[in-house]
Amino acid sequence: MRHSSPYDIRIKMKIKAILYRLYLLPLIILFTVVLHLFSFGQNPDSIFTMANEAYRNGNFSEAATLYSKVLKENPASAALYFNLGNCFYKLQKPGHAILNYERALKEEPMHRDARFNLTLVNSQIRDNIPVPRRLFLIQWWEYGSSLLPVSWWMVIHMLFFLLALVSVAFFLLKKGNRTKQTWFRTAVTALVVSLLILGLGLQRHYDTRIVKHAIVLSDATTLMSGPGEGSSVLTEFHEGTKLKVNRIEKGWYEIETPDGHKGWIPAGDAEII
Repeated sequence: MRHSSPYDIRIKMKIKAILYRLYLLPLIILFTVVLHLFSFGQNPDSIFTMANEAYRNGNFSEAATLYSKVLKENPASAALYFNLGNCFYKLQKPGHAILNYERALKEEPMHRDARFNLTLVNSQIRDNIPVPRRLFLIQWWEYGSSLLPVSWWMVIHMLFFLLALVSVAFFLLKKGNRTKQTWFRTAVTALVVSLLILGLGLQRHYDTRIVKHAIVLSDATTLMSGPGEGSSVLTEFHEGTKLKVNRIEKGWYEIETPDGHKGWIPAGDAEII
């Protein structure tokens, strides 16, 4: 009869323990993944509900914190930015309110409530920088481009461009002068409209993706002649002021005012839209 030594028994027990852990490891990983997916899918909705409830109860600070948490875990949403802007307006933080109304309009240009509230808050800030008058056609063009997101402009452009191609095909296939003239005019009109819409889409892309603007969030920020504390002071801007950002350098924004003045402000005093 063979007997196992105490040493052999300890080895076998260790091997069994290791195998047991290896068997459990996939189950633990699977459980962790499922739990993570469940929390990811359900948590934002519950947090959003809590944020709405906090806002209705007048707990605007708590609501702002919850809305911000939802935004971190979900794609950008005009409705969320709008709600967050309302919280900051109630908390008497016009800079943060303007920032979020601007972000809401960036996501959804036709958001009337966000545009109305933005106009209201802008009328209450301290700085009123005069904007030079421009040719009315340029103003109409920029306003028109702001009415729809880039993706919508591109879809409409493609529809008219396809209409132009179809019209060209019928022009080539059909017989008869009147019919050919009709399809030719349709093709030219559709092509011109598609190019105009493409221009509006490119203008919107330039205004929202290429050109950067920042909102002053501190009570006041000093415009300096250069990116450094030793630079000379030019002027001062207050909370809520919207400034164009030309360049970012080592914690400083090179900004440009609507009336054409340039300078540098600390990046910590403002946030890009």
